[in-house]
Amino acid sequence: MSDIFEERTAFNFYKSYYKTSLLLDAENRAEFLDCILHYQFTGELKEPKLPFSSLAFNGQIHSLQKQVNGYTKGKETYPNGNPTKGKDKGSHKEVQDKEKEKEEVQVKEKEGNDIPPTAFSMYRSLLDLGAEKQLINDWLKVRKTKKATNTKTALYGFISQVEKSNKDLNSILKICIENSWSGFKVSWLENLPKSESKIIPGETHEEKIRREYVERMTGKNKY
Repeated sequence: MSDIFEERTAFNFYKSYYKTSLLLDAENRAEFLDCILHYQFTGELKEPKLPFSSLAFNGQIHSLQKQVNGYTKGKETYPNGNPTKGKDKGSHKEVQDKEKEKEEVQVKEKEGNDIPPTAFSMYRSLLDLGAEKQLINDWLKVRKTKKATNTKTALYGFISQVEKSNKDLNSILKICIENSWSGFKVSWLENLPKSESKIIPGETHEEKIRREYVERMTGKNKY
């Protein structure tokens, strides 16, 4: 542990951390919270070992890193003063603004009529787990078309299969959207043509289409 973290007595525990923890069972929740506390009070990143807690932790990593970096920068800039002054205060405000934006995200999918704000939201849950907004919206449209219900049980089943696939959440969402899958089972990947299951990190949908077209034209892709 760095010496500067021995002096740290508190950090901001945002509501998004709490809401994400509610998606986990007791074992995963304990590890998720333990990794947050360890990172914030030691500055050392400890990766969760359990599948759901790992996914949840990675979904919050941007916010957690900003807090650690903000504290470190503040202590280096003001070793004998308040680390929330000056530039570090601006960094802290960015974290607060991001969390406020998350809290103000409106539910994008229709889960029933006149649902209270405290109801389970598939959109918000996927967002907290690190999924991209556009991918969530597109996939929920597929689910709505297929009349799939958005429940915690459905989310748990989906995430469980994502973990077994050894692919990241956003990659699986892209595959589900492109194949109009309202759900996902890892065995379904075996039935996809190789070109469809090939994922290049950072590649957009349009870039993927162009790449596959070139591969077909040059004979590099026989599918």
